Amino acid sequence: NGEEVLKRAESEKVDILITDINMPYVDGVELVQRIREKYPEVLIFVVSGYDDFEYVKSTMKMGAINYLLKPVAKMELIQAVSEALDRLYEKKQAEQIEKENDRKLMLASSWLQDREFSCLIDNAEKIYSGGFSLEMNLDITGYTLMLIKIHDLQKIPDGFYKDMQGFSYSMKKKIMENLGDLAVRIFNHVSRPNEFLVISDQENAAIYKGAVSCIKMLEKTLDSPISIVLSDHSYTMESIYSAYVQDVSQLMLRSYDRESRILVYNKDEEYRQKEHIDYVFDEKAENDLISLLEHNSQKQIKKFVLHILGGAYGETKTYLEVKQTLRQVNNILLRFYGKEVESRDIVDMESTNDYVEQAVEKMNLELLCELEEDFLDTLLQMRYTESMESMQAVAKQIREYIEMNYAKELTLTGLAQKYNIEKTYLSRLFKQETGRNLMPYIAEKRIDRAKELIKQGDISLTEVSYLVGYDDYSYFNKVFRKIMGISPSEYRQNMLEGINAHK
Repeated sequence: NGEEVLKRAESEKVDILITDINMPYVDGVELVQRIREKYPEVLIFVVSGYDDFEYVKSTMKMGAINYLLKPVAKMELIQAVSEALDRLYEKKQAEQIEKENDRKLMLASSWLQDREFSCLIDNAEKIYSGGFSLEMNLDITGYTLMLIKIHDLQKIPDGFYKDMQGFSYSMKKKIMENLGDLAVRIFNHVSRPNEFLVISDQENAAIYKGAVSCIKMLEKTLDSPISIVLSDHSYTMESIYSAYVQDVSQLMLRSYDRESRILVYNKDEEYRQKEHIDYVFDEKAENDLISLLEHNSQKQIKKFVLHILGGAYGETKTYLEVKQTLRQVNNILLRFYGKEVESRDIVDMESTNDYVEQAVEKMNLELLCELEEDFLDTLLQMRYTESMESMQAVAKQIREYIEMNYAKELTLTGLAQKYNIEKTYLSRLFKQETGRNLMPYIAEKRIDRAKELIKQGDISLTEVSYLVGYDDYSYFNKVFRKIMGISPSEYRQNMLEGINAHK
């Protein structure tokens, strides 16, 4: 019954249709025609007792892929179905390849736009070269630049672990859908994958409502505090860099906590904050710390530093205050201990300090204090050495653990707790057994793995950065250059030139 087939085709997914010619209501020829018109992807072949050429011709013309005469032998039918399945498989494979190619093209196009815009906001002297088009007349409509900062990108949604371009595109799509008409264009900074920048031609009052909705959406998607900052409303593309600076400046004034916040640029507030920052870690505090260092009061040094850092936390303290306080304290520590250690240890000290400073972005005081305490332990063990009983087995276990978990958040405190060893002792043991300090050792392992991934050639450098444990490409680039002497992009270029020369 041809009519029954048409009804079932509306509710069931049909891949292959086998039909007779002689049927009531709707015969096989008409059925083939109507199925082909409505469901062109269905593979059809006809089984019939009619051997008239016109029947064969008409069904094939309507879209049947085969015509079998009754009586049909069992093997003949099996062969026909098998061929149809092969054809169906090849068709689906081709569709998947086409879909994947379209996706790659879409992601590449999105990334190229992101790169162009990132250059625009990172290089003041290159602003508005004329080659960059936002497909709108900003000179007439004006715009607000919205900065969306995901502070802790340690965990990204399932399915994007090795696909940062896919993650970027997915997040841009979600943000665009959430903001609707408020967003004219959206970009993801290529060096800072946790920064999304939205251009809107609406006034801040309207955008603010959209930002509230956007934060709720992002909090459900990501396990991270979110900051959204709105710049002044501007009217020329030449001021895009200034708008970005406004956003970053206002971001620095947010409270240092794990709460998501919306901020609107306020020039007066920025000026007052710059005046106040000098008093966070004043001359008296600096002299007190130097005195403790000179008297080698190790416990007091740690207590003082962690107190100062913790004292820069709370509703009245800002991201900038915490960042500046940490930098001032660590600069004093580096200057003091740097006078008495080997040159290689100085490099290790600086690398560990860079790692601690980069962690400030996560808005996690507990983690920050833990890393700072690790940094202090590293400095103290560099200066003072004492004989220790060898624990090669434990050191080997730690090295193996690092090899397997280099992309995770590894700290001296965490490893000491895992292996039930006092932190200072572990730090000295690791240096004794490996000849390297712990945090620089971890960095080297990450860079070794990064080099392997770069050699594969099919992964973007931003993805490489994330896969080896760095969610900030700029910091990854800094570590890579410090260890290898060249940037990741230069390393990749050298690899490509070497391969081409070999060919």
